[in-house]
Amino acid sequence: MELKKLKSNNTIKYLYHSNFLRKFINGLAKRGKVQQIEKALFKSLANLKFKVYLSPLILFLFILNEIKPCILLKSLRLGSVVYQIPTPLVLRKQLNMAIKLIINSIKLTKYVGTIEKKIEHELFLILSGKSSLYKVNSTLYHTASNARAFAHYR
Repeated sequence: MELKKLKSNNTIKYLYHSNFLRKFINGLAKRGKVQQIEKALFKSLANLKFKVYLSPLILFLFILNEIKPCILLKSLRLGSVVYQIPTPLVLRKQLNMAIKLIINSIKLTKYVGTIEKKIEHELFLILSGKSSLYKVNSTLYHTASNARAFAHYR
């Protein structure tokens, strides 16, 4: 783990670069603009910190925990029929799927503004429970509950 120092009002604050933050930054970065995405992410987390009073790393992990899917649907072809089999995910894969979902929603958002504002807007929507990712998760769970009879093929 590496430490990043941010100076504001003569105080030093440390933001830890966890593997999840690094994966999130690299997923959003295009054409080698990692430092710009990193600055935008930390500024948006700092702005959200004042709204919910949590440290940025804990806030990011809380957001990941809010939208992580616990089930994955795998396709299995038996004869001419394709079954969608619900399979449980390990915690690390759950968090990686949550990161990918957030990255895709930020890239596909129609919110106009800088990347910092887009990240902040999407993370705030997740915190307030109004994000489209909740609908994605609910349809996933609904499909998995309907296909629960095929779980023995796992």
